[in-house]
Parts: sequence; C-alpha cells; structure tokens
Amino acid sequence: TSDEIETATREWLERQDLVTTFLKDVSREIDDVYSGGASISQTWDLFQLWLQENGINSKLQRKQFNSRMEQLGYIKVRTRSHQTAKPTDNPVWSWENLDLKPYFDD
Repeated sequence: TSDEIETATREWLERQDLVTTFLKDVSREIDDVYSGGASISQTWDLFQLWLQENGINSKLQRKQFNSRMEQLGYIKVRTRSHQTAKPTDNPVWSWENLDLKPYFDD
C-alpha cells in the first residue's frame, strides 16, 4: 500500500501543478517536424488560453510560470528559428526543445 499511496500522492500533486498539466495537454510526443522551440511569449499566451478554455481561474504570474518551466528542465534560448513564428532577423527568447501540438498556431 505504500507504493499505492506514493503514486496517488504524486498524481495529486501533479494535477495541482497547472504548468505540468498544461504541458501534458499541449506538448507533442512525436517530433516529426523541425521545432526550434516555442517562443516564451507565445507559450505564455497559449497557457492563458488553455486556462480560459478549461475554466481555470489562476493567479499564477508570468514570472512564476517561467520559473516553473525552468524547474521542469526547459532552457531559455535566444534563437532566430522557433516553432511559433517564421525565422526572424532578431533572435527571440524561446523554450529550447518545447514542441507544441499543431493547434498552437490557431
């Protein structure tokens, strides 16, 4: 029963973590197209849309969101090539290796 309690506790904590739940919903498992990562601003915008669509009222601030992304292992990089926009002349801050589902661009 100790393993069952540990598993249930971990699953409960994961459900309370909005960023982890969001990433499970919007991240792609299979990387079959090139993705230089998703821009930080577009990821935040998608998170806000995801909250709204799921009827979640959150007081999570952008700084807290970015901090949690870093805790989960995502690295901020400045790149000209990223998933959420056409390649740009000026580098844009992006989450390296974050690959989002196609509806991201909707």
